[in-house]
Amino acid sequence: MKRIYNTRIAGCIACISGLAALFACSDEHEASSAPEAAGTLPVSVRTVAGNSAAPGLTTKMYIFETAAGTKDYRLKDSLVLAGTDGQYQFAPEEMRTSDYQFLFLTTPAETPEIALSGRNGAGLTGETHWNDTLFIVRSQAELSPYNYYSVEDIPGARLLDTKAVETTLQRLVGQMVFAFFRTAEGGGVEQPASIVSDQVSSVIDRVYEITVTYANPEQALRLDADGQTHPAGITAKSLVQTIAPQQDEAYKTGLPQPDNHLLAYGDGVRGAVRIEGPCFFPSEENMQVALLFRYYDTTPVTNPDGTLRYEKKELPLRLTDYAQTEALKIIPDYITLSKGGIRCDRIIDVPVTASLQLVLDWDTNNHLK
Repeated sequence: MKRIYNTRIAGCIACISGLAALFACSDEHEASSAPEAAGTLPVSVRTVAGNSAAPGLTTKMYIFETAAGTKDYRLKDSLVLAGTDGQYQFAPEEMRTSDYQFLFLTTPAETPEIALSGRNGAGLTGETHWNDTLFIVRSQAELSPYNYYSVEDIPGARLLDTKAVETTLQRLVGQMVFAFFRTAEGGGVEQPASIVSDQVSSVIDRVYEITVTYANPEQALRLDADGQTHPAGITAKSLVQTIAPQQDEAYKTGLPQPDNHLLAYGDGVRGAVRIEGPCFFPSEENMQVALLFRYYDTTPVTNPDGTLRYEKKELPLRLTDYAQTEALKIIPDYITLSKGGIRCDRIIDVPVTASLQLVLDWDTNNHLK
């Protein structure tokens, strides 16, 4: 487990422009399974998610071919699998003299979130070579957890014998999550405690908007010769997530509110909140995160007509790592959990009555569901 501590509250963040698209993703060459004919051999294809996968996903299989014993893989064909299975017709005489590399990309079918691209956004053709550098690029501003890939390197002679390609998909993304809670007296963020006052529903009471700005999110992953992914070092300026908690007439915020990405945090810890952030491609400690809590003050102000109102105020928080570099790491298939412990019942009371301790936590048991 890696822990990073931060005990300071930074100044207000500036608004950052929306996400920039860095790749013009061309439609790759696709082909459905050819009808069986004389001189062809059907090979079955089966994919299995290495962890839970949502329904409504689509998988594309890319077939790269090279002369047996060499590594100059060139795109032969691609097709969309029917569910998790498919079939492709190979010519046996080609299989005896060729080796194959299979690349699988799985993403939500209704709105695909990732795509395969050549260098500088080049489209894929029959002249696309694996070693020319392939990129998995994001095609949506926000990514869900349900983006996977896998690579299988199979000699043609073995494929001729087994007549099957089986692969286990690996998740491509990690998720940013935040948790805020009261801490036990004398304890730290490892000892979350229930809120004390029965007049408070959660630590985000009176907070009417939460803005999370993610600066420099990774936009693409580079595939190396062995089929491993690496951050391409191509980043967008920012991604902004805005959450508007539902409140009652007393400005109390009940939990959970899954449609607002707000869940209860911890077993039996009353009032603790878990804020679900988006998923991102893995990064090499280059993403910066800042939160801005907008809330109604607790002291009423009298209007000229004698009515009362509550002023709107702001509480900014900027996350930093242990070296204060303001850069965070995203790990595929893991949650980057930022835990904030406060010495009071509400986060809006932090500037007045308490300090805030944040811990960034990469827990090896903290897998995405």
